[in-house]
Amino acid sequence: MHAPVVAKDSSHLFNLEDLFALHASSIQPLLLATDRAGTAHDFSAVASGIRGFTTKLLQEGLQAHALTALISHLNDAFTQRLVTVTAQAHARDLNQACWLAFGSEGRSEQTVATDQDNGLVFVSDCPDTDRQAWLAFAHDVNEALDDCGFPMCKGNVMARNPACCLTPAEWQERLAQWIEGGAPQDLLAAAIYFDLRPVAGRMELAQPLRAQITRQAHANPRFCRQLAAQVLRTSHGLDWRGAIKTEEIDGVPLFNLKCHGTAVFVAVARLRSLALGIEELNTCRRLKAYALKAGVAEHEARAWVTAFEFLQSLRMRAHVQALDSPTPSTYPNHIRLDALDDLERHILKETLHVGRALQQAVELDYLRG
Repeated sequence: MHAPVVAKDSSHLFNLEDLFALHASSIQPLLLATDRAGTAHDFSAVASGIRGFTTKLLQEGLQAHALTALISHLNDAFTQRLVTVTAQAHARDLNQACWLAFGSEGRSEQTVATDQDNGLVFVSDCPDTDRQAWLAFAHDVNEALDDCGFPMCKGNVMARNPACCLTPAEWQERLAQWIEGGAPQDLLAAAIYFDLRPVAGRMELAQPLRAQITRQAHANPRFCRQLAAQVLRTSHGLDWRGAIKTEEIDGVPLFNLKCHGTAVFVAVARLRSLALGIEELNTCRRLKAYALKAGVAEHEARAWVTAFEFLQSLRMRAHVQALDSPTPSTYPNHIRLDALDDLERHILKETLHVGRALQQAVELDYLRG
C-alpha cells in the first residue's frame, strides 16, 4: 500500500517543467508517440502508455496536484492529435472551430479514470447547414476517445450532441440563459460547463465564452445564490454524529470519494471564484485565489488545498486498483474504509470536516443573510 504524499507546503503549485525534467526519459517518448499517432492502434497504444506512466508515478508517491496536472497535460496533447487527425479525415478546417473541455478536464484535474466532458464551438454563417458535418466529425472523435479508455459521458455532455456543438453566438446565448435566468434545476446540469477550457483547434474562440462566464456570474447575485444552494445540497460525507457515511454495495460498505468528497471542494471553489470574478479554473488555484482576495488566513487556505489533494490521491489510488482488477469496476470512485490504515482513516475524516466547514461558510454568506 502506498500512502499519498503531501508536500510540506501543499499550497505549492507544482511546476510541470520540473516534472518533465525529472522524468524526461519517460515523458518524451510518450509525447513523440502522440505526435506520430495516426491510426486507431496508435492512439490506443499511446493512451495505454499514458495510464501506465501516471500509475507508476502515483505508486512512487507523487502528490495529487502534480499528477493530475501531468495527466491533463498528456491527455491534452493526446486529444489535440486525435482531433487533428480526425479533422483531416473529415476535411474539417480547425481554424474554424475549437474543441472544448468541461468538468475535470476543463479544470486540469483528470485522473487515470475520467470520462468525457467536451464540446465544440465552430464558426459559420449557416450553422444549421454546417452543423451536421461538425457533428459527424465530433462523433468520430468521441467514439475514438471511448475506444481509447475515455468513457462516454452518461449525461451526454459531448461534442457529438447538437446541444454541445454550437457557434460562438449560440454558446453565448446558452450561457447567458443559464446565468441570467436559469432555474435551479437547470444550473444543476449546467455547472459542468462553467469550467470551460479550449483544448484543440482555434483556441481564441473560447476566450469570449470564458470572459462571459466570469463577467456575468460576478454581476449576478441571484445566480451565485443558486450555486450556493447547490453547494449545500452536495453531501460532505459525514453523518449527523460526525462519522464517515458509507453505502453498502454487494454487501461491502464503501465510501464515494467523488460524490461525498472532492465534489464539495470543487463546488465551493467554483462558486467562490465566479462570485468574485476570479478567472482560475483549477480547484486548488481557485481556493488559493479566493483566500487571497477574501483575506482568509494562509494556514486555513493551506488546509483546504491539502484536504482536496488527499481526497484526489485516494481517488487515483482507487482508480489504479480498479484498472488493475481482472474485471472492470462499476465503482472506481469508491473505497473500502477497511483498506485504509488508521492514520489514513483519521485524515479522511478530518478532510471531510474541512469540506463541511467550507459548506457552513457558504451557508452563512449566502442563505442566512
